[in-house]
Order: sequence, then structure tokens, then C-alpha cells
Amino acid sequence: ASTTWHLGSQGTNNVTTSRNGLGTSKKLYEYERSSNTGKICTSGDNCNDSVERTTEWEGYIGLMSPSDYGYAVGGSVRNTCLSKILFDYNADNCMSNDWLHKGTTQWTMSPLAYSANARYVFYVHETGAVHSRLARGGNVSLRPALNLTSGVRINGDGTPNAPFTLSLN
Repeated sequence: ASTTWHLGSQGTNNVTTSRNGLGTSKKLYEYERSSNTGKICTSGDNCNDSVERTTEWEGYIGLMSPSDYGYAVGGSVRNTCLSKILFDYNADNCMSNDWLHKGTTQWTMSPLAYSANARYVFYVHETGAVHSRLARGGNVSLRPALNLTSGVRINGDGTPNAPFTLSLN
């Protein structure tokens, strides 16, 4: 289904390393739905781009957000992990209980507001922690995300011998 993808950023809050709760799944969810565009860069070559930033995008296929990753944790560690900032997510078995963690570095759809460079985004590191880096090349995986309508049937178990298949009822 076509859906609204939320692209708001954390504004000027340093969420990747702060220990004050700004980088929890709940706070990142709020930031993603904010009116912050992610471009707070004010001077220098890394600020001079002509990209118009928006806080929403309508489309069928996107990428996961940092909060999607954070909220995908389950099991007995769920409450503990939801209270952690995602920078520390590789502790307390959070990543091993997160069904979106696959042991590879993966891009997210969310921009990082960074005062010295307008080209930073969040990503999930292979260690399970959420970090930020320049949105360009490198050894980073893409994992498409989508929303299904209620009329879609899912078959298979996601293994190579029985991959997921989608069909309409």
C-alpha cells in the first residue's frame, strides 16, 4: 500500500551518544514525525547542497527507520531494550532479540541533523548499535520496507526453500 514515510530528524539533539534518553526508540519515533528537516548545516562545502528536505514522503517502498529497528526487539529483554538509547543497543541481548538485526550494516531512511555536514543519516551497524555516517557508498546493505493492505496473503516461512510470497485474496 502507498504509505506516508516520516523523515523528520532529531533537530539539534545529539542522540547517538548522549546518555540522557534522547536516542531511545520512543524519542526517535517522535523525531521522525517532527517538522525538523535535518539540515541545520550553516557553512562550508559540506553544507552547500541544493537538496530540498521534507519531513514526509508518500510512496510504496522505503527503508526502515531507527525507531522501526528499536521497536522490533522482543522476548524477555524487550522492556530493558526499549529504555536504552539505540547507540547502546548491542548490550543486554537487544540485537540478538531484534528480528530486524541481520549482522550486516544497514541504511535507514532517517536523516541526522548535524551542524557541520548536511549529508549524514542514521544506519544500523553490524554490531547492533545505531550510528550515523555520510549517506554515500560503502559496505552498507539496503533492506526495503513496505506496508501491506489487509487483503494481502503471505505464504512461506522466509527460508531459501520456502521464501515469502505475497498474493491478493
